[in-house]
Amino acid sequence: TTNYPTDTIVYRWFLDGNPFEGGTTNTITFAMDSAHMGEYYCEFTNGCGTVRGNSAQVIVKMPPTVESQPIDVSVCEGEMAQLYAKITGVEPMTLIWQNSNGEGLDYTDITTQNVSGETTSTLVVNPSAETHERYYYCLATNECGSVRTDTVFLNVNQHISVYPSLPAGISLCSGVDTVISIADRIYQGADLVDEDEFEEQGITFAWHKQGETEIVSTEPYLHFSNLTDDEAGRYVCDITNACGTDDLASVLITVTLSPTITMQPHDLDVCT
Repeated sequence: TTNYPTDTIVYRWFLDGNPFEGGTTNTITFAMDSAHMGEYYCEFTNGCGTVRGNSAQVIVKMPPTVESQPIDVSVCEGEMAQLYAKITGVEPMTLIWQNSNGEGLDYTDITTQNVSGETTSTLVVNPSAETHERYYYCLATNECGSVRTDTVFLNVNQHISVYPSLPAGISLCSGVDTVISIADRIYQGADLVDEDEFEEQGITFAWHKQGETEIVSTEPYLHFSNLTDDEAGRYVCDITNACGTDDLASVLITVTLSPTITMQPHDLDVCT
């Protein structure tokens, strides 16, 4: 205790060596946040001089705070997917990622295979599969409380396949009207895609003759009207979805010409 019975005491508070705004009384008030963490002390001054009081260290223990939310991720099956959240707060702090349980929105600890980082800021799925397509969030907890990130969706796109395949070759007569279709053979993963869903699913088609760039059809089929010999050849279909473009269907068209009379019979007049 310092006693100056004949003079007025002036108070001056400091935080980490810098004057504390408004700190001119024997008591200071401030918000308990990270900006006010540090070493506090007060200097007492009167006409006889200045004396510095003992320092007091203020440590503000912060509850978990999400500084960077995870975002939705879309990958193709077999690729690596990462979900990231930046969470700050006093240590020790535990992190746990959870995902939706099957078709419902009940959330549980992650049990699917090929997943790592369930207790870190970065959840890694590698390689991704259809079973990983779910909702996810991260829960952070420390002694001051807990916080949950936004819920995000991991979308796992499936590769396109054509089953059953087209026959290796088809022989057609010239002049015919025919359609060669793969519309009922398009699969994404294990699911058969209905023709009405091609546009919604972003599935497109591009037929061309092998070795040529001219597109002859953008439908899931080839339509030949009055087939000619010039149209014979191998046709390839490049099919595109969210996972890229592949030449997944091909067929060799052989054109058999219809009989052509090159010489007509004519009447004969002969002697017996």
